[in-house]
Formats: sequence, structure tokens, C-alpha cells
Amino acid sequence: MNMYRLFLICLLMFLFEMPMAFGQGSEQCVAYDDVEELFKCGSKGYPINYGGKYCKKFSENRHRFSDEGKKWLDATLECLVQEIVLIQDSLRSQMNPNNRKTVCKRLKHLAFDSHIPCYLESGYCDLSRKDKRIVTNIVFPSIFRIRVIQAGLKVQAECRRVKREERRREKEQR
Repeated sequence: MNMYRLFLICLLMFLFEMPMAFGQGSEQCVAYDDVEELFKCGSKGYPINYGGKYCKKFSENRHRFSDEGKKWLDATLECLVQEIVLIQDSLRSQMNPNNRKTVCKRLKHLAFDSHIPCYLESGYCDLSRKDKRIVTNIVFPSIFRIRVIQAGLKVQAECRRVKREERRREKEQR
């Protein structure tokens, strides 16, 4: 009887603590479900097959990041969700049953374009190697998508440019 009670207490604690363990990001991911409900892009569309999927994966892996990585993750997820809501609002008036594919394709392009500024403005370039490796490991299953490759290369190029600029300024100050 005591073991049963202990089990129930542990189970209840786990269930009540679980949403907190995923951090604020998991709540934000609902925005992708809302976008899918409106546009109905399907299982291969951006809201389900990329945006929502990776929002949840990042949220579920939040515990793996350093404190600075968690700050980056929270800011990035917030930025991406704000962007997808803005994209939804801008495309809503264009949606009708005859152009669903066209609108979903436009949504995907606009959403992927928002990844680069969201990553950079949230401080991706300043993340530790460990945190960057976690990001890479999370998105690795999609690494062969051309849009993911393009976004990754643009982010890396911008990080190199920022680092060069910082080194140049340091030399000038000496």
C-alpha cells in the first residue's frame, strides 16, 4: 500500500512538473498548430513538418543547453513564433480553397526566411560550441533540405563577419 501511494505521488509530481521541464517554448509551439488549422498545409507543410516539429524538439531539449543557450533558445522561439503569427496574418486574406498550395508554399518561404534574423538577433553567434552542437544535433534530421542548408550557411557567414568586425575593432582600439 505504501509503495502504491509513493508511486502515485511520484507520478503526480512528474505530470505537474513536466510542462515546466520543457520551458516556455512548448507553450509557444501551439502557434504552429493554429497556423496549420487555418491554412491546412498538411503533414508535409511547414507548420507540421518543420516549424511545429522543431519548436517542440527544441523545447524538449531545452534542459541540454547552458544557461546562455537557454536564453538564446527562449528568445529564438519567441521570435520565430512572433514571425509565424505575422506571416499568418499577412497571408490570411490571400487564402481560399483554390490557392491553398500556393499560400502554403509562400508561408514556407517566408517562415524559413525568418529563421536567419531570429537566430542572429537572439545571439546565435555568441553561443558556446557545446550549445551550437546541440542546435546542430536537433536540426540534423533536416540538414539535407536545401532551405536548411542555405539558412545555416547564411547564419555561419554572418557569424564570421561579426567576429571579423569585432577583431578589427579590437585592433583599432590598441
